[in-house]
Amino acid sequence: MNFAAYRALPAMNWSRLKDIHTSPKLFKYREDHPRPDTPALSNGRLIHMAVLEPERFAAECVIRPPGIDLRNKEGKAWKASLEGRSIVDQAVLDCADAVLTDPEASALLAGCKTEVTAEWVDQLTGVSCKARLDAAKSVAFIDLKSCRGLKQFHRDAENMLYHGQVAWYHDGAIAAGLIAPDANAYLIAVESAEPFDVMVIRATRGTLDKGRCLCRSLLGLWQQCDETGLWPGMSPTTTDWELSAYAAGSYSKVEDI
Repeated sequence: MNFAAYRALPAMNWSRLKDIHTSPKLFKYREDHPRPDTPALSNGRLIHMAVLEPERFAAECVIRPPGIDLRNKEGKAWKASLEGRSIVDQAVLDCADAVLTDPEASALLAGCKTEVTAEWVDQLTGVSCKARLDAAKSVAFIDLKSCRGLKQFHRDAENMLYHGQVAWYHDGAIAAGLIAPDANAYLIAVESAEPFDVMVIRATRGTLDKGRCLCRSLLGLWQQCDETGLWPGMSPTTTDWELSAYAAGSYSKVEDI
């Protein structure tokens, strides 16, 4: 199943569900206002294609030659000759090469099917669900992530709720019969700039359990909002404002005026 067909499936996916973590209001807003594309998202998709779909990448993309200026006559002529193929910076290929030549990552990807669609029904809520797995085989599924740097990757992963995403994919792949119930869940993280370092990360059972709790909570909140028709924002009631300890420290000494 290609990506266009996957997107057309009328089912809940993680990209949509995680919006409700910010607020139900944002989730509802995204129904008519999809998340805008960004250079980082576009670059990530190209890296995925180069690693997971190299034949498609070769057919649809062209590496920008060194020194080419798309504003002058020669550059415009070169671009016109591409017949609509995407112009890609060399760094994308460098990222892909780093993953494919890394011993741990390449061994993990060996024997995997790539860009695999999982469809299932959540047994507790009856919600139709879907996921697009980067790579999967019976004993594992893998999610490929490009990142700004490995040093802060674990912190960024928590902020971006990757534990929820991994649990969603893991449980969905099991429900769809794509992986074994005891299969491992992995992230392959690759830096999007030099030195293009690579790290393979296995999600622990504790991390998967916490991710499942998050998914369950978000699905329950979605179901509640869908049934009531109420989609509150981040703060539906009045909140108190208390200065942080850092800010309050600046005023620890009060002087008479």
